[in-house]
Amino acid sequence: MTRLGALARSATLAGVVLGCSAPATEPAGDATILVPPALGAPPASGSASGPSAKPHDRFQELAFAALEGICERAWWGEGDDLRAGCKECPATPRSPQGGRTEPKPAAIAHADPALRVLRRYAARLMGNAAPEIVLSYEGCRPESDNVGTLVIDAEKKVLLRDHPSFELLACETAARDKREVLVCIGHENAWTQREGLKERTVGVYDGLKQRWLSNGRPTEVITWHPRRLFVSDADYFCGQTHGTPPRLDIRFGRVTGISVSAGLFTFTGTFAKHAPSDAFRKACEDGADLGAVLQPAPFSLDFELREGKLVATPSAESWLAATR
Repeated sequence: MTRLGALARSATLAGVVLGCSAPATEPAGDATILVPPALGAPPASGSASGPSAKPHDRFQELAFAALEGICERAWWGEGDDLRAGCKECPATPRSPQGGRTEPKPAAIAHADPALRVLRRYAARLMGNAAPEIVLSYEGCRPESDNVGTLVIDAEKKVLLRDHPSFELLACETAARDKREVLVCIGHENAWTQREGLKERTVGVYDGLKQRWLSNGRPTEVITWHPRRLFVSDADYFCGQTHGTPPRLDIRFGRVTGISVSAGLFTFTGTFAKHAPSDAFRKACEDGADLGAVLQPAPFSLDFELREGKLVATPSAESWLAATR
């Protein structure tokens, strides 16, 4: 098997965001549906209704509650964890023309349950009194790397948007006018990213009011304003069919954390930029850890939030220019 064939789709992020624990590793495709008798009461450890499991945390209770009215809810388990999900893929939000598509059958997603919640966030994106609930999930999207993000009006129990091939990995809330936005580590258009060639992006998830265009149709609510930090391509060039072009620097890194202080949003992670070496090529051949060879160094980048967009400080802009 090539190194690329063994790569994991995404890495677990360090840190805690919005009261949620760090994301868990991806669930297996044969995760078991666990239907508790009531919210907050998962199957007892060792019970006949599911595998032995420790009680799920508050995050999972809140995610389960947010899905009420959106889909037929279910619990799924992997190892010792219980997590919220949907037995079948939820119907897409009503279009401006009033149409509605039918939900995809779970069989298309090749998983049971069809949709599995990975992370939950809450923010007053639309300026309402109660926050909207944002759930990043896997499943239901075989055409787009099998990931997506739901935006839910929890009070009205209405799905505002199903954002395919879009994943929020860690977020902080920020005030904007009389509402809030989410400042996040995330990525979209997963189907355009070749295996091992990853754009590391941060950005602002913003609940725009509907804007009427010349054709009389409103834009979709909720918009992602990305800021690319760098491309990590070392894994890509490890592929047997790619090779490493001469005189081309390789880049290796990831964004692992976000924090906010005194109006500045700080993103942390590790990054390395090197000319390909014999040690790198040997690590590729052996399927060894590239981090041990490339030794990425830690970074910390500060951004300001201006008019709903992330603007790098001068020192951060200088660092980003050096990565290109």
